[in-house]
Amino acid sequence: MTRIGRNAPCPCGSGRKYKKCCLEKNLAERRTPLPRAATGPEWEEVENPEAQEFSDLAESPEVRANAYADEIDRKEAPVMERAPQPESPRHPKPREDLPDLPAEQQALVDAWWKDFKPLFRNPDVDEMIRRVVRFMEEHPELFLHLGLEHEVLFELGAEAGRLKEWPKYAALLARIREEHPEMYVRSFSYYDRDLMIDRLVAGKFEAIPQLFNFFHRYPDSEPDNAHRVTELLAWTGRQDDLFAFARPLAIPMWISPEVIGGWFMLRWLVFAQYVPLLDARGDPDEAARALMEAVKQLDIPRGPEFDIETVRREFRFCRETPDVWDLSTCGTDRVVAQFYHDVRWNYCAFLHDVKGFPWARADFLAERLEDYWSDRPAGKKPKDTFRFSEERLDEHIAKTCRDFFHVNGVRAVSLVEAVWHFVDYLAAHSRIEGEKANSIREMCRRLFDLSLRVVDSTDPAPRLMPEFPKMACLKR
Repeated sequence: MTRIGRNAPCPCGSGRKYKKCCLEKNLAERRTPLPRAATGPEWEEVENPEAQEFSDLAESPEVRANAYADEIDRKEAPVMERAPQPESPRHPKPREDLPDLPAEQQALVDAWWKDFKPLFRNPDVDEMIRRVVRFMEEHPELFLHLGLEHEVLFELGAEAGRLKEWPKYAALLARIREEHPEMYVRSFSYYDRDLMIDRLVAGKFEAIPQLFNFFHRYPDSEPDNAHRVTELLAWTGRQDDLFAFARPLAIPMWISPEVIGGWFMLRWLVFAQYVPLLDARGDPDEAARALMEAVKQLDIPRGPEFDIETVRREFRFCRETPDVWDLSTCGTDRVVAQFYHDVRWNYCAFLHDVKGFPWARADFLAERLEDYWSDRPAGKKPKDTFRFSEERLDEHIAKTCRDFFHVNGVRAVSLVEAVWHFVDYLAAHSRIEGEKANSIREMCRRLFDLSLRVVDSTDPAPRLMPEFPKMACLKR
């Protein structure tokens, strides 16, 4: 993401500090999905979508011109609900206040800043690091008071990213984390994620769990970056690390009044209960009952309510290929959603069994596709069942993979990768012709190249997948 220091001038041009202006608004926008367009040339209005089922309009010229042409009953069945519960416990937060310094010590801090500020206009990674390290060594007791976590380290990381000098920046972060944790912890979630990326790229996987402790100490203080860490670990196939990261965070984030929607973390605690049952390949009914019992044993406050029939279908379609491959028989929104959910789970099993991906990586990629398929107006179903249109995928990425001023490379590239592997899945079931498959693969390459052009210099996607669709760290 773009690293805007909390004390930096707000990019909106107001002249105020970012933390006093647009920070909270930007955080809220990133946690809230953009509204879906319900009108336009792709959609056909219906008179009574609540009462009608799909109409057979295949011969209509208007329908042939539109991607979505049929109306459906919009009745929905929620998968999970959160019941009212007593007030949530409060978790600790990193300390932000600092005592005032004596005048002589404050003068040393002010002098360092006066000397350093010109480097913002003409950044030099080596010189910036040299000045930070020199002050850290000469005045370790004052280092915290520089406030580097607000601006300097973010700007240094961005410049190192532009110059592809990440190891230098990562080495500095690791040293500050070790020697001055009281400074580091004030923006730990950004820095720890950067260090995790560095460890992934270098193949130092054993060092990744060593970076979890601050997240676990302050479990609901940094939900956005914690979410990014789960996506990073899932996409790169670090299943055991992902479960270890999520386990202490899942329930605190789920029940915290400071986290808007905690399912993104709780889902991995729940999915960890799926994995041994998926590996066992047992009877779907028995697996579903075992899963429900395992989730019950987690004792999740305000826990989500799972439908055992949905869980049974998930286990079933991890073993059985769907009988239906299009939406022609789907007459309601719920049935359309069920169709895509069944395919998602069968595709997940394909990624695990055929591609050799860990279950968590397979599930992450399959969910990326299901999210894309779910991006449709209520009461409509697509003419092209899987909708692998370059325009639609590009629109979906722009709408759902944003990070302030840039595209989130992990979310964007993982979706494109999911489409790529889905072509192999369709080919394995003789559901796609060679020419069409090649066309979609070329589309994926174009979308990959486009995505990398619009990510921030600090984004991990270009380092983790420099050549599509090969992820370097999966080979080690």
